[in-house]
Amino acid sequence: MHKIAATPGGWNPQAEGVIFIQQTPAPIVFISAADTDIQTIAAAVSKLPAEFPKLRAVNLLQLQQQLTIDTYAEEILEHAEVIIIRLLGGRSYWSYGLETLRETVEKTGAKLIVMPGDDSPDPD
Repeated sequence: MHKIAATPGGWNPQAEGVIFIQQTPAPIVFISAADTDIQTIAAAVSKLPAEFPKLRAVNLLQLQQQLTIDTYAEEILEHAEVIIIRLLGGRSYWSYGLETLRETVEKTGAKLIVMPGDDSPDPD
């Protein structure tokens, strides 16, 4: 069973405390702020062959606080072999998270794929 965490509306810093993502590690982790990306993955997972590596997806909007990002990196990302992120808004939108991802893949040797959130290339 693949578990995909998605909370509509994301994190509200004025109304909520720290969010800890409740997932188990998997070889592939997909991060996106687009609910449609996560819904598409959820629909596709049931059609994958049984031997396909386990997959986790998380909404980037849930990964806003440094403690949340650090905890998710330690508990989930450090066990991943491939981390895919679709980043809307570029580096400045999620700079701490990107730095944490960079440090994680340097430590673990995982493959990191960073995609822009639109059709414009972002060399940064």
